[in-house]
Amino acid sequence: MRARVLVRRLIDRSSHPTLTPTPPAGERAGKVKQVQPALLDEVVDEALYLWLRDMRHRGLDVTDAMLKVKARECYQLRHPGEEWEPSNGWLGEWKKRHNVVLGTKYGENKSADKEAAARYQAAFVKEFIGERGV
Repeated sequence: MRARVLVRRLIDRSSHPTLTPTPPAGERAGKVKQVQPALLDEVVDEALYLWLRDMRHRGLDVTDAMLKVKARECYQLRHPGEEWEPSNGWLGEWKKRHNVVLGTKYGENKSADKEAAARYQAAFVKEFIGERGV
């Protein structure tokens, strides 16, 4: 919920138009390289990063597909009526820019039942002390 509010505020607050690339000196003025619009939109970029941080803070796993869907949603909020599909290349560059690594969590952290462990520990200590007379 908090991430949605932050994303919405970022998108609403930013009033600057999407930047257009300028040709480097020496190239003809009519020949401009095509650049994906979201690469130039810092608001979408930052909104996606805030969403990812919020999901991680909640302990939820995030996949590349989820990032692409959220990036498209943020872009459409910022640029109503425009269509954009994030590519694998765009996502890879975005992850490099923000130093994001998605991976599988291993270990007991995800599957541990802390309440059951506490009950077992209490029962074990009670039984152990009862047998030993300590």
